[in-house]
Amino acid sequence: MAFPTKNNTMKKLLLLLLIAPVLGFGQNSSEEVPIYPGCENKRNKRKCFDKKLRQHILTFFYYPKEAIVRKEEGRVYIQFIINSDGDITSVNARAPYKSLKEAAIKIISRLSSNKFIPGKVDGKNVDVPFTIPITFRLASQSCEL
Repeated sequence: MAFPTKNNTMKKLLLLLLIAPVLGFGQNSSEEVPIYPGCENKRNKRKCFDKKLRQHILTFFYYPKEAIVRKEEGRVYIQFIINSDGDITSVNARAPYKSLKEAAIKIISRLSSNKFIPGKVDGKNVDVPFTIPITFRLASQSCEL
């Protein structure tokens, strides 16, 4: 059985993303969400953050070969923290299969090359936890977000 190429795999993949910070930022004027690099001057920083994070995931997404062979699909919950220094820390995941868990962790761990502007509460930098469910689905023709 031949393995699909990266481009072919992307075409045959259905990927669903939902990005949701665990904390309810934005409800109080003294709270500020973390800012993704390049979003500093955007009017809607939260929307820019979501867009850039989705772009990152699509850019570095891969479907593990062993998961393709075994026809493994499922939802992986990735958890990470943007700490008070603007670094990505504590990357962890829950997944139905080890191969999908490892793939999702590698994708999010590559965010560590970015320096985020940390979230703030009352003017002080704070750690902000995030959870991102990524659904791995083998599909016939497309990749959707």
